[in-house]
Amino acid sequence: MSAATGKPKPEGAPEQRRIVADVVRQHAEQAAFFWSQRDTLMMDDPPDLRVIAGVDRRLEAQGRAIDPIG
Repeated sequence: MSAATGKPKPEGAPEQRRIVADVVRQHAEQAAFFWSQRDTLMMDDPPDLRVIAGVDRRLEAQGRAIDPIG
């Protein structure tokens, strides 16, 4: 229901699509951040594999969030 008009919004209204697009964009941005962080951590000599594994888990979660098949 639209707060402005008090009428139900038609299914697939542009506002719904925008919200979903914003969420997908946020997940993609976070995935890019984690990927960059992972690359930086891999340059350490020696790399801390436990820390990298934690970043990998967060990166995988972001990928699942934006995967349409889930």
